[in-house]
Amino acid sequence: MITQAMVKQYSVTSDSLQFAKDHADSGLLSLTSNNPDDGHVHTATGQTNQGSLQLKPRIIFAPDQTCISVCSCGAWYRNKRTGKGEWCMHTLALGILVDGGAPLIDPATLAQPSKQPKQPKQQNGAVTYTRGRKQIEIFQEKNATLIGKAVADLAGVVEKHFQSGSERILLLVGGTGTGKTSAIRAACRTFRYNFVFFSGDATTTLSTAFGIKAGDVMGEKKEFHKAFELARQGENTVLFVDEMLRLDPAFRDGMMKMVQAERAGDVRKLISDSCPIPDDMDDDTEVYVGKSNYWPMQWCPKANLKWVFATNPWGHEMDAAFSKRCHPVWVRYAETVIANFSPDFQEKIKRTWEAYDNGQCAMPIEYTAIKEAESPSDDRMFELYLDQLRLVSITDYAYMAGELGMIKQ
Repeated sequence: MITQAMVKQYSVTSDSLQFAKDHADSGLLSLTSNNPDDGHVHTATGQTNQGSLQLKPRIIFAPDQTCISVCSCGAWYRNKRTGKGEWCMHTLALGILVDGGAPLIDPATLAQPSKQPKQPKQQNGAVTYTRGRKQIEIFQEKNATLIGKAVADLAGVVEKHFQSGSERILLLVGGTGTGKTSAIRAACRTFRYNFVFFSGDATTTLSTAFGIKAGDVMGEKKEFHKAFELARQGENTVLFVDEMLRLDPAFRDGMMKMVQAERAGDVRKLISDSCPIPDDMDDDTEVYVGKSNYWPMQWCPKANLKWVFATNPWGHEMDAAFSKRCHPVWVRYAETVIANFSPDFQEKIKRTWEAYDNGQCAMPIEYTAIKEAESPSDDRMFELYLDQLRLVSITDYAYMAGELGMIKQ
């Protein structure tokens, strides 16, 4: 159905055909519809995933033996813009499925065959790779390893804070996707601490953090209660409060009181019968006390509970009294994680990080996007980034599109 003439006119290389064949054979692309020829047009539609995006390539066949391909991937738009035609690797793979799995054409008949499609080659000083599934997996695995090393380094900083015995609360300040939560989890595994994660927003109250009791009916125990309970049972526990500056000021005021330890003797009579302080506990023992309007008062030994906070560098301001009780650690994006990208792509990625750190845009290229990239020069990473940024701020989008040299119409 798809002839050599149809493909050759769009400068398709044998590398692209090999990728398409691998994509079709592996089942990554599924043929969702293949409407029978009604004498006018014949439309075939497929479905595949590219990272977190779902692509639906289509091929429309006309009675005069010509066809049009359509796809939402970056390569299709790029080929159309540069005059290379409308074929991308996903539509080629769809064509293979339509043809019943038979090869489209003999790659040797193409004008510019690639004798070694799996080997890297130099182009404008940068290394580019063929996009076979194996090469993609190897590239992504290398990036994942570098990201894991960056997270391990941050975990080492967290572990040193735990070992120091500092009275201050560890506060990680950094952009989303910099590995803050992963680093805390890793440090907890090292010390065999329980890890309790909590994240809220401006509507979150202390009642939703502990739980709600209506009369004699106890609701589900929430994260703060679980952390206090584990620590009260003698287990070392970390209560990690993510995005803490997004929380309502009233919530933060209540939490401010919680992180100030009190003498067991001073609060013994205030604690409800549901979790009383043992009579044999020394009155001078320092304890944390958690209070909520709709939940019994909680307590735990200060020695068994560690508070850790995290926040983005931009947004709400922190109360000065709260800030004095914290040990802030600024978490930057590690340049080592982009070592596998071409030099010009490294500079573009770093430009998004710098703009974010300087407050010039609302979001950067995150580690997740780097992990999902398929080659050292994968333009789709920036296309997706700009599309996401556009939803957040059209001003930031316009600024970063100019900085990256990717002005869109």
